[in-house]
Amino acid sequence: MCEWHDVFQPIFQVDKDLNPSVDHYEMLLCDQNGKFPIDDFFRVIGTEEDNQQWTQISSISKSI
Repeated sequence: MCEWHDVFQPIFQVDKDLNPSVDHYEMLLCDQNGKFPIDDFFRVIGTEEDNQQWTQISSISKSI
């Protein structure tokens, strides 16, 4: 499996005067090439149980 990392991408809100401000961030999962690791990722979360485990592990690692 590839090494993965998170990238946080800002999502902007633009007001009526075209003034931008960061509204929130989107978290993107990337491999060492900066791309979403689609094949490896879906192998890891092949079942609903795997998906729940991945979500739990991800949320714990983000809080450390």
